[in-house]
Amino acid sequence: MKQLTLLIPCYNSAAFIEKSFSTLEKFIETRPYISLVFIDDSSKDETLSILSDLQKKSAVSDRIKILKNEVNLGKGGAIKRGILAAESELIAFTDPDLAYDLKNIDTFYESIVPSQLLVANRVHPESLYLISPAFFRYIHTRHLSSRILNKLVSIFLIKGIEDCQAGLKMFYAEDIKPLLSLSCKNRFGFDMELLCMAKINGIQIVQMPVLFYYTHETSTVSFLSDSLKLFADLFHISFRKVIGKYKRQKSYL
Repeated sequence: MKQLTLLIPCYNSAAFIEKSFSTLEKFIETRPYISLVFIDDSSKDETLSILSDLQKKSAVSDRIKILKNEVNLGKGGAIKRGILAAESELIAFTDPDLAYDLKNIDTFYESIVPSQLLVANRVHPESLYLISPAFFRYIHTRHLSSRILNKLVSIFLIKGIEDCQAGLKMFYAEDIKPLLSLSCKNRFGFDMELLCMAKINGIQIVQMPVLFYYTHETSTVSFLSDSLKLFADLFHISFRKVIGKYKRQKSYL
């Protein structure tokens, strides 16, 4: 079977990382072709020490690796480091709070073929949300902001993209690793940039239905701040696309 590395970028995740680790550990116990790589992005809490202790005690410790960034690189920078460190044929990444049910990993794994980038699509007609009533008052505002961003992404970057920021993606290492040298985004804009680089270089983007858990909310201030940064990243990536920064140069040697 094809070997798969699942990347988990972490930052200040101490409050929930033990639960996530246990869930992931049980998941890979019955899937010997999957390895885990946690990338601690210079957390200020106990994330790294918790992960280290759990890894040492794990029954599948030989398939769990922990990387530590000496300085905070951002989510995109952590993912890029994990991609470069992975030695498997397939690579996927997901969020440390496991908002995407791990059964989605099985579906992606069974579906993917070379020259494809599979991306979660939370607005796919077949996707399902599990949400607490406590978050009903947030969902409309968040959904509207997401629709605006994705509409702009579809206009300026990749036609037809419906969920550019979804935190679950899978691809063949040989398709994406050579593109990382073209990347300039290390934070949340990396997801948009990854899609843009893939599309320009002939990799098919396949939007997959998912089961998604809506279990927590960012503060309004963080939401507005992150949204503004994403819109700024969108236009910067669009400019770099126009001037040809994302086209991989073929070697004739």
